[in-house]
Amino acid sequence: SVYSSSSVLARLASEAFYETIHLVTPKESIHL
Repeated sequence: SVYSSSSVLARLASEAFYETIHLVTPKESIHL
């Protein structure tokens, strides 16, 4: 259960990180 909760938190953190990048960076300059 520790693994699953940390995995969920990692996914949420990573999604929030990418959403923030997309908000602060023009879409034309994103090449991922």
